[in-house]
Amino acid sequence: MVRVNVIVQKAAAAVLIVLAALAFSEGCDRAAATEGKPWDSVNLDVEYDEAPVIIKTVRPEYPEEASEAEIEGDVTLLVYIDENGDVRNAIVQSSPGLAALEEAAKEAALECKFKPATKRGKPIGVWYSIVMEFRLKPDE
Repeated sequence: MVRVNVIVQKAAAAVLIVLAALAFSEGCDRAAATEGKPWDSVNLDVEYDEAPVIIKTVRPEYPEEASEAEIEGDVTLLVYIDENGDVRNAIVQSSPGLAALEEAAKEAALECKFKPATKRGKPIGVWYSIVMEFRLKPDE
């Protein structure tokens, strides 16, 4: 009985690994379809000594659809900042759920400029999380 349970557990674990790999590869295909480096060609856990610092902020255009519906919120993006400080990719992590806000945030993020992250004094590319705010009446 114990031997059967071990075999069943190993088979279940193998199935879960395969399902996780399939889900991850589907995510890679979606990310690769966006601008910049494909998701699977970079390490998300890159260590750095100094984090990237924004030097040019681009405020996203408020989509008319969101403005008319009075939808506000934050779009959190995972952006890939290369060794030159350019944003090469932007992937939505969370949002109010309106595609127009997500697209406006991604477009603005791709125009931002950063002082790149560094490791041992050399600039490196990293994935970094940023937030784009959408408010009907911006703070003065």
